[in-house]
Amino acid sequence: EIAAGDAKVLYSDGVNLRYCNRGEKLPDKHQLLLEFDDGSSLVGWVQMYGGLSAFREGENDNKYYLIAKEKPSPLSSDFDEDYFKSLFEEGAAKLSLKAFLATEQRIPGLGNGVLQDILFNARMHPKKKAGILTAADKHILFGSV
Repeated sequence: EIAAGDAKVLYSDGVNLRYCNRGEKLPDKHQLLLEFDDGSSLVGWVQMYGGLSAFREGENDNKYYLIAKEKPSPLSSDFDEDYFKSLFEEGAAKLSLKAFLATEQRIPGLGNGVLQDILFNARMHPKKKAGILTAADKHILFGSV
């Protein structure tokens, strides 16, 4: 997410961004071009999947975006092991680990693109049910996230 005055530019996994200096040749194909006052620009293009959107502050009513904004990023200090373990209390027992990690924006920004690596590093099968994880399993999974 990039703030641009009273607007936001939102990009998701699958979007490539490239900063170009003034006078630099821009890619022939792109879906986003932001030109700055100094002549430089930011160019974006989508590969296979991904999303680009722009909206004024407070005008994005996308359910998944709003949920993700309410929850801590896995890169923040608020996303600690206690918070991670609390996610299992939200009716996750019957879900596979793949569904638990990648649906309902439980962990903002985490999707199929990274969950395979997370589960591989934790040595857990994607179809394993979240409800049967031990405290030690949850600790390992948190470390992998």
